[in-house]
Amino acid sequence: MTKCGILHRPIARRRPPAPQALLHREAYPERPESVRHIETHISHVFLTDRFAYNIKKPVQFEFLDFSTLEQRRWMSAEEVRLNRRLAPDAYLDVVPIVRDSSGNVRVEQKGTPIERAIKMRRLTDPYGDEKYSPSLRQRVYDEMFERAERLLSDGISVILDGTFLKRNLREAALRVAEQHNARFLIVNCLCPDDLIYDRIRSRNQDETRSEARPDLLGAQRDDEEPFDEQVRHVNIDTMRVISHSIDRVIEAM
Repeated sequence: MTKCGILHRPIARRRPPAPQALLHREAYPERPESVRHIETHISHVFLTDRFAYNIKKPVQFEFLDFSTLEQRRWMSAEEVRLNRRLAPDAYLDVVPIVRDSSGNVRVEQKGTPIERAIKMRRLTDPYGDEKYSPSLRQRVYDEMFERAERLLSDGISVILDGTFLKRNLREAALRVAEQHNARFLIVNCLCPDDLIYDRIRSRNQDETRSEARPDLLGAQRDDEEPFDEQVRHVNIDTMRVISHSIDRVIEAM
């Protein structure tokens, strides 16, 4: 983590339940068929058939402090409050993790509270929102290409900012550039998934307009089509300082 300039200090306080304790279907009130565990630098995420449970780790960074149970509870409540504005059907509640009379770790059941988790609905639509549907997404890109053509016709350079997950979208952008004799370059931004999760979660603690959500990342990974390596492109390591990335893009142009 030193490359990102992030300092990490382990916290010697009461820790959340071990991840293994929440990998059993009996730990959940809905008794799912399967449970999947994803770990990031700041969270444990457990995916059941219908829900996702996010448990924050007792860690402390320069940009956040989850070192106490009360701080984790408060930050979880804030995350739900803020994200409900953009995804009210996805972010359900902050629920208790308990230890029952037999010593088993359970979610939303009777027992002694030992931790809190953000409960989210796993959406059947991989993007979970009509504004991410293929038809509307295509309309957004079509509008972006039309505006790009107008600007290029006036001799103005253009940056098309989007995920461009699909090959046909990248090909459409290339055609726009070729029609106006413009140089075309794909800026392929690279970042480890666990760091993406951390950046999304830390950013969503603020009052931002960001619609980034952890559950969207997996859907985008499933939707992504590899781009043609022969097309002019530059790979950018987003763990490096921004000035280095800018220099790399300018050199590639």
